[in-house]
Amino acid sequence: MPTNVFSHLLGSLPSILSAAFPYLDISDEIVLGLAALVTLLGIRLCWLASEHRMSIEEDAKDGKLTEEEARRRINQLVWSGPAIVIAGVAMIALTLLP
Repeated sequence: MPTNVFSHLLGSLPSILSAAFPYLDISDEIVLGLAALVTLLGIRLCWLASEHRMSIEEDAKDGKLTEEEARRRINQLVWSGPAIVIAGVAMIALTLLP
């Protein structure tokens, strides 16, 4: 039953967007969809950051990575998720501005 509700909401999304933002054309709706996907990807990266950090630390402890490589990967991990979320939200905001 929940999948029917979800598919109904997803199917009516273009009409909801058209009613809420009448100035949007189809290319703007495509950009909004891509921006939502980018935002969700960033959120997923933020959620998985602690697990990924633990695996990096384990690889460093096992000798598969040097300390410098592990530090570099952890530093990249710290900023990549939030940066992708911010980029997705910025894309959404810039698309919805009239």
